[in-house]
Amino acid sequence: MCGGNCLASTSTNRRGDTRSTSSAASSATALGLDSSKGDSSSKDVDVTYTELRRHSTPQDCWIHIDGHVYDVTTWGSRHPGGSIIFKFGGADASDQFAAFHRSHVRRRLLQFRVGRLVQEEPKGSAGNTDANADADAGNVPAMLEISEATEEYRSLRRKLWDEGYFKADPTFYARRHLVWLSLFIAAMSVAMRHPSSLAVAAFGGFLLGLAWQQVAFIGHDAGHYGVTEPTKGGGLNWLSWFTTSVMFGISTSMWNEEHSMHHAITLRPREDPQFDYLPIWLISTKELDVGDKAKSNLLPGGARLSLLSRLLISVQHFTFLPLCVFIGRFNLHIISVVYALKRLPSVASVMDLVGMAIYFAMEYAFVVQLPTTATRVVFALAANWVAGILHVQLMLSHLATETFTEEEERAEGWAEFQLRTSRNIECKWYENWFHGGLEYQIEHHLFPQLPRHNLDKVKPMVEAFAKKHGIVYRSVPFTTALAEILTNFRSLAKDIVTLHPV
Repeated sequence: MCGGNCLASTSTNRRGDTRSTSSAASSATALGLDSSKGDSSSKDVDVTYTELRRHSTPQDCWIHIDGHVYDVTTWGSRHPGGSIIFKFGGADASDQFAAFHRSHVRRRLLQFRVGRLVQEEPKGSAGNTDANADADAGNVPAMLEISEATEEYRSLRRKLWDEGYFKADPTFYARRHLVWLSLFIAAMSVAMRHPSSLAVAAFGGFLLGLAWQQVAFIGHDAGHYGVTEPTKGGGLNWLSWFTTSVMFGISTSMWNEEHSMHHAITLRPREDPQFDYLPIWLISTKELDVGDKAKSNLLPGGARLSLLSRLLISVQHFTFLPLCVFIGRFNLHIISVVYALKRLPSVASVMDLVGMAIYFAMEYAFVVQLPTTATRVVFALAANWVAGILHVQLMLSHLATETFTEEEERAEGWAEFQLRTSRNIECKWYENWFHGGLEYQIEHHLFPQLPRHNLDKVKPMVEAFAKKHGIVYRSVPFTTALAEILTNFRSLAKDIVTLHPV
């Protein structure tokens, strides 16, 4: 991809894929965006790769999107998707931008435009007088190149937009709402009968837990705008707030911040906030290479692990399921409240706290209907533990796949990187409701805004894409995925014990 100049050079990435460059206009078309809209500007400054890389901090942040460079320093703190925008300072964010935004948002970038990204002139040439330019300045940087796989992925994305795959079916989501609402009413009916039987109380809690799980799936889809269209000019996503904070009881703004980060830098060691579990779990040895080498007492360049952490990691294959199911739900409530309180008096935090207050009031109203302390405890624990299964489902989507550092992600390419860090769960048609779209995690990560009911339709296209480009397409049954993760956790635990006896 090039900003205005059509570069005819090619290069080879670390796996030998041939990458070719093309004009910004053709790149925009491949992204499903019209480069003639929003980028026609009097600013026509040529920005080199070396110059772009100098602006890579939150205090001075330039990003590259589709051949153009934007200064988002002042916008970053107001970015609806959160601080993820700063992770791409001095780098390319073309595919990430297209994956998470509707096409009309591109027009809003004009106000931040610095100029166009151009190929670096060879070091020492008449046009390059920068003595500090990178040693490889004469090479075409990855952000000016498009691999064959990336070109095909962008074409597929364009095809899906053109053919209406991103349009949500209201009747589908009406049925999904009916499912969680029916479970919720059934649980309420059990509680209001004042059962003295612990088994009946547990059954009522079971129904409520399923209701929470099902409404969480809709909250997830709504947060990605896979259910409704974004409101013009931004603003509160009311459906996401209602399903996530009011009915599921967590901070919507925290989810938005962390989940946006997770999608953009999936499994990046110690940076993906939804998969950073040290000191309790180690998900990749690459996590040991993150940190201050001078202060490390573990591995060269590695992170400091305390004796307690090494003890916890050594048994992580035993603690994985209990912590997910029995503790995960309560932990999520706690960190949500803390997150919202720390960000007061922002409107988002106030709305989070209001929503969660309504949620806890409803849960209390359920519990007090039970006649004894024992039935109340059983009801509450059953509800939260059943909902805790959702945490296991989320983990199965990514753990024990591959992890990439920032540099490796960029060398890999967006589509390839997402395929290699995600896993689908094979299930029967009658099991789909229980997985809520998580069974198609690969397709979801490639096309985050795609409505849940179209994920299965896109799956054959993605499988063909992966096969053509020699990328592993992970799709296994639930129990197989769980076994793979536990085996991987055990192997990592053994490595820690072997290297550093506890």
